[in-house]
Amino acid sequence: MKLYVKQNIWSIRGTLTFSDEQEKPLYYSKRKIFAITRVATISTAADNKDILRIDQNLFTWFSRKFTIRDLRSNQVVGRCATKVFTLKTGSMKVNLGGQEYTVSGSFFAFQFKVTDAQGQTVVTANKKLLSWGDAYEIEVHNPQAIHPEWIVALCQIFNYVRSNRK
Repeated sequence: MKLYVKQNIWSIRGTLTFSDEQEKPLYYSKRKIFAITRVATISTAADNKDILRIDQNLFTWFSRKFTIRDLRSNQVVGRCATKVFTLKTGSMKVNLGGQEYTVSGSFFAFQFKVTDAQGQTVVTANKKLLSWGDAYEIEVHNPQAIHPEWIVALCQIFNYVRSNRK
């Protein structure tokens, strides 16, 4: 399964569009501008209804701890915290749906991967270098292990942390 991510370069909010292989939009992700703890919301392209909300804990702003909440059930489906983040590399420990994952990436190569607790690569993402604006190609190696909505949330968090650490 592949997802394609395109960032609207004219968007103040850093809107990301997630499409399938036929370039049909599946999800939209919008960063919040003036909210203190809210980072972004994820909505479906079909009915433009918010389905996920990403919040940053106010008291852990410098350690970058995030919560992913499913707005349909009002349940927390994920938590993540940046472990190390420099200009070259970054990584986050993530708990999604009770499973532990590690997101690691390279800033200069514009790529990251998600590995499970056993060290198997679940998702890889690479930046398309010859594209207008930020565009990523995401390969989901095991769609049963991680939900596409969670991948969208992870991309938004990774992009948010990366852009705030430049």
